[in-house]
Amino acid sequence: MRQCATHTYDAIFMDIQLPDIDGYHLTQALREKYPHLIDTPVIAITASSDSENERRCKSAGITAIVCKPIRAEYLAETLLQALNLPKS
Repeated sequence: MRQCATHTYDAIFMDIQLPDIDGYHLTQALREKYPHLIDTPVIAITASSDSENERRCKSAGITAIVCKPIRAEYLAETLLQALNLPKS
């Protein structure tokens, strides 16, 4: 999180299951603490694709969700979409 104070990123991949804080709360904290990241896409990496998880992601400010196990083509498609870039 400290690197976010001085760096900008094209996108952030956020694991929902973290040791000390979950990805929902960490995303909210990043968005609140670092205003320069407010428009940076945050892509959740999670094993759960249920509607409750989707609702929590949306309310936390997470842009998109990629479910484990990860398919490379879906990850690439999600990243391009989050960055508003055309598919190649």
